[in-house]
Amino acid sequence: MDAQCAIYGFVMFLPTAKSKLFSSVLALRGWQKLVPSVSYPPISWPLTVAVACRMAQRGQVLEAIGTLLSFDCLLRIGEFIQLRRQDIMVPNDSRLETKNAAAALLLRKTKTGQNMWATIQHRDVQLLLLSLLPDLRPSDRIFPFSAERFRSPSNLPAWTLV
Repeated sequence: MDAQCAIYGFVMFLPTAKSKLFSSVLALRGWQKLVPSVSYPPISWPLTVAVACRMAQRGQVLEAIGTLLSFDCLLRIGEFIQLRRQDIMVPNDSRLETKNAAAALLLRKTKTGQNMWATIQHRDVQLLLLSLLPDLRPSDRIFPFSAERFRSPSNLPAWTLV
């Protein structure tokens, strides 16, 4: 990352050097393939749980479950709010050829492609999600709110607005 910043900073400072740094850019690209970057969530799991608990205390139970689910499966807000009942594969779902112990999500449209899958890692998140399903028809959205409503400051715990 430092090398990348150095090269692009140098090019920004001296644009005429761009054509002379071609091999440096290629070397950097090769290094990135050998040592891919590691993505980290923006906050920790315990902090996510604290935020979700505060949301639930304020009566925003669906938002709280969505927060936990999106963290656990590394979902974007637009991905988890589009989930429908029919997109949830429960353990030992008859639609799957093999027996599975975890619930999975069909992500119909994502930034990286169509019809992707995510597995719910935390058992407690899986149980929370499964508790929402019995009252839903297959085409019902699990989280019937917009991304704008989810992102609104009124959904944030009061201590995060200080």
